Amino acid sequence: MCFGVLLLIISLVPPAFSRLLSIIGFRGDRERGIEMLWRSSKFENINGAVAGLMLLAYYNGLLGFADILPSDADVEKGAIVGYPAERLSALLVRLRRRYPDSGLWRFEEARSLSNKRDLPGALDILKNNHSKMKQVAALNNFEMSLDSTYVRDWAHARDDYLRCIELNEWSPALYYYLAGASELELYRNACLASPQDTSQISIHKKKAEELFRKVPSVAGKKKFMARPLPFEEFAVRKLRKWEERASSWSIDLVDAIGVSPAQEMVYLWNGLKKMQPAELESAAEDLSWDRLTSSDEVRGKIQAEIDERALHDLCHAAILRSLKKFDEARSRLQGLLQLDR
Repeated sequence: MCFGVLLLIISLVPPAFSRLLSIIGFRGDRERGIEMLWRSSKFENINGAVAGLMLLAYYNGLLGFADILPSDADVEKGAIVGYPAERLSALLVRLRRRYPDSGLWRFEEARSLSNKRDLPGALDILKNNHSKMKQVAALNNFEMSLDSTYVRDWAHARDDYLRCIELNEWSPALYYYLAGASELELYRNACLASPQDTSQISIHKKKAEELFRKVPSVAGKKKFMARPLPFEEFAVRKLRKWEERASSWSIDLVDAIGVSPAQEMVYLWNGLKKMQPAELESAAEDLSWDRLTSSDEVRGKIQAEIDERALHDLCHAAILRSLKKFDEARSRLQGLLQLDR
């Protein structure tokens, strides 16, 4: 278990760092490390449980975000970097039987279901998974937030992202940004569904702006390897762009936002891989320019900006690819590649 974990982790570090480690004799070997963890997971003791946890974190976490993987046939022949669904299901059954009161295995079961494109099933488990350990509760809540975003349950996603702030201190800026993106979709839905219901529209608009404006105030406090978190720098830059637009065009902040930030986040977390065709079609609708809440004149200005068009085409192409509409996806990306990087 210990040596397998070391081999796996060292195989995952960035190349520059792994070269440095190799000078003093540390070399990763992903295939050997994974195989050792599978062997260790057969033992019914704490070492077997930790090995199982590492395997589930690797397959459901890291590989859960990957698109280009060996085929099922290759996995059956022993391809280590593939996703061995049946083997993982059997491992989960064993671990849940061994530790029936642990919320950690229920959490991993939910992640396995989402990787099989069963988001409602995953959400059902996550909503009923109540762990006494704060760390497990935090993991469970963030996964539930993401899955709610993928199924476009914006109110649930917003509330869960805000609850993440109470459960852990990793990145309040990330949670406020994601909560603001969810609230923005509620605001846009309200504008399209009931344009006359100004009170409801006003509530969502005010809340979305409030959440977005909190992002810069809490960004930069956390560091990773002595540097600001990349996502926080990204979010602050987005807010700065929207604020400049709002100021120069004399409009409110949320009306200056272009392509759906929520769907941009779905692309970032590769939620498209976990969505059914109907969910993907709905996600494509969220990218419609008609959902922008600004005037026709301002909407035209936003659409004319190169980075907005590029972002729109990239997100749309990713959805088309997931729907297996490869020719349409390729045509959008070919236009994107002509742009100056």
